[in-house]
Amino acid sequence: GKSVRGYFRLDRCALSGISQQPQCTTWELPLDPFPTVKAFFSSDGRRVAISVEKTDSDLGNIRVFDLNGTEKSVFTGHRIDDLVFAPDMQRMFYSRMAGSAIDVIDASGRNLHTFTHDGWVYHLALSPKGQYLAAGLADPVSSGKNQVIIWDLANGEMVSRYARPGDD
Repeated sequence: GKSVRGYFRLDRCALSGISQQPQCTTWELPLDPFPTVKAFFSSDGRRVAISVEKTDSDLGNIRVFDLNGTEKSVFTGHRIDDLVFAPDMQRMFYSRMAGSAIDVIDASGRNLHTFTHDGWVYHLALSPKGQYLAAGLADPVSSGKNQVIIWDLANGEMVSRYARPGDD
């Protein structure tokens, strides 16, 4: 995507099952001029969350749009590195920018839970049915402490912790 005259352009293409011809959708979503923008698709491709930060000191916000480009919600005060939608679209999980926490919010933006870690959370992934959350962490001081943590979302407990191969 790119920012053009205050709009964020997002192109998405998929092969049609019948003709094998690419079917493309282009969204032009209004944004403030010259923001830092990150886009995150839901796994079904029906929603896109856009993180917008105007300046380094701006807390930023998350704007959620549907497939037609209609804005569904805006959540303010969020600076994020990564975001994933739950399969039921009722929750979003996001890692705070250069932070050691993962916030879980509902569709209205209410915080449901916060997972905290040692190290910065850079990447998130949900299991296909949304039962487990994987978090890729990096230690800002020692690269030898990079790891992946798996959380069980039913009870909020850590299931596994994996060190980067070669790290102690």
